This record gives sequence, structure tokens and C-alpha cells, in this order.
Amino acid sequence: MNNVKSCPLSGTIELPDINAMKLTKQAMHTLVRRDSDALGAAPRAQLIELLEATDACEDYVAAQVLRSLVKLNNQSAAEAEQELQRIAQDVRLTPAQREEAKRLFQQDLEQEGQRLLLDLRNQRDALQDRVRELQRFALDDGAEQVATLTLQLASLNAELDKSRQALAAQRLIQADLDKVIEAFSPPSLSRLFKGQIPSEGMIDQLLTLKNLTDFDSGLLKDAARLLEQHIDLVAKGRRYADVVVARDRARRNQLDRQADIDAGTARQARLEKELSQWQGIGRLDQLRQQWLSEASKVPEGLSFLLLACEQQLSLASLNEGLRQVACYFGVIRKRYEDA
Repeated sequence: MNNVKSCPLSGTIELPDINAMKLTKQAMHTLVRRDSDALGAAPRAQLIELLEATDACEDYVAAQVLRSLVKLNNQSAAEAEQELQRIAQDVRLTPAQREEAKRLFQQDLEQEGQRLLLDLRNQRDALQDRVRELQRFALDDGAEQVATLTLQLASLNAELDKSRQALAAQRLIQADLDKVIEAFSPPSLSRLFKGQIPSEGMIDQLLTLKNLTDFDSGLLKDAARLLEQHIDLVAKGRRYADVVVARDRARRNQLDRQADIDAGTARQARLEKELSQWQGIGRLDQLRQQWLSEASKVPEGLSFLLLACEQQLSLASLNEGLRQVACYFGVIRKRYEDA
């Protein structure tokens, strides 16, 4: 079968050229053994016998046998027997009859090929018409819809990117606020002064000090260390409070603008819910009230204590580190007095 030419029809269908089909008896026997196993021994033997009785190199016989092999595999035993009889009848034709049968066979193939070619051309024309129709629709009617949807999608993606950035910033802000709340809660302040509530006696003692010799050096070191770590966080926390409120207001406006986009609105609502869980601004006001309550237990006690520390540490003008600690005490005292 390697010597089979083809007649292309519009590049899609290929039909065998019978004039080029030259098969040897050995090749025909191979086809019979391969393609007629389902026939059983008797039909296969009859087919081989027919091949032996004729010149297998004849074009028409070779074509008929090939076409019959395909039919035999899908037929019953009776139908296979009829097919074998028809092949035997073809073999017994005279050369002239065989040429006429060959001509008719080729004519049938050509007519079938022309019909297929016409069908393919009709299908091609119909597809081309449909493509042109779709192109007109896309250019005339669909262009505006495509442009609108593209703009909406780009706008939604931009808004969602802003929401993700705002959420990431909110988490960073909340982490700093948690540090401030933890560092300046009443338990932390109690640890700052080693669990001692300032008393009138302690205040009087500090006010009468002439130098630093009577100070608890461990207390000063602990106070300086904690104040240095957290004084900046207090300022950050107050600035962040305004930032969080502003971001919350902007977030609400953004949700109002995006209410007409279902998918974006749903995702933004989930982000809003998560953000609301991080808002802890009210906790700072609660802590402020707790600090005022602690200070009111000893009238002006904490303010006096901080003032004494500030004044005594300021005397050590030759020690830069102690002057900085004095400044820290002054800042804390000012905040309590302002509160």
C-alpha cells in the first residue's frame, strides 16, 4: 500500500487512485490474514483460494478485495458468504467485462468524490458567511459591550489591589497598637516601678534628696530601658489612631462606590469585616481611664514622683545618659498632667 497515490479534494479528502494500486499475492495474503480473523477458518480459506485463482496484480480485483475485507469484518457468516461469492463472480469475468466493471467502479468513485467536494464547498461557504456575520456583530454591536466590560474589570482589579494594600497596612498598624497597649497597660507600669504603688513617704523622700546616692539604681535602669523602648510607640499609637479613622472613612466611601459590582462588593465586604476585627482604638481610651484611676489613688502622687525623678536626674549634667532619662520622665509627667 506504500505505492498509493491520492487525489486531494480542497485539501481535506483523499481517494485512492485505482490505477496505482499494484499488490503482489504475498501482500494480499498478508491483508487476508490480518483483517479477516473474525470470519473464521472457512471464509478465510475461500478468500485465499480466490486470490490464488486470479491474478492479484489486476487493479480492479485488488480494489474489490480491499473493499470487501472491510465489509467482511462487520458482517454475519451468511453475508460474508455472499460477499465471497460476489468476489468469485468478479474473478470469472472476461477481460472486457472486467474493464467495463473497472470503468464503472472508477466512475462511481469520481461521482462520490465530486459529491463530497460539493458538500465541502457548501460547508465552507456557510462557515465563511457565519464568520463574516460574527465579525460584523463583534465590530458593530459587540465593541461597546467589550470595551465597557474591560473598563469595569480594570477598575475592579485596581480597587481590589487598593483594598489588599489597605488591609496589609492595617495589620501593621494593629501590631504596633498592640505593642503600645501591652507596654503601657497598668500591669506594665506596675512592673516599671517593681510593683510598688508610689506613696506619700516615697514622694517626700525623693523631694529631699540632694544627690543620686540614695536612688535605687536598678529602678532607674529598668525605667530608662522601658521608657526608651516604648516612648516612640506611644507617639505612633496616637498618630495611627487618626490614620485608622481616616482609612476607615475612606474605606466606607470606597464600598459605596463599588456597590454595583457584585463580585467586588462581596470581596470588599469580607475585607471590611476583617478590618473591623482589628480596630482597637477604643482600648486606648479605656487604658487612659485606668491610668487616671491609678493616679487618683494617691493625689498627684505619680506626677510628684516623676517630677522628683526629673529634677534629681537633671542635676547630673555631666552624664548624658541620665539627662536623657530625665527627659523621658518629663515627657511622661507632662502626659499625665495633660490627661
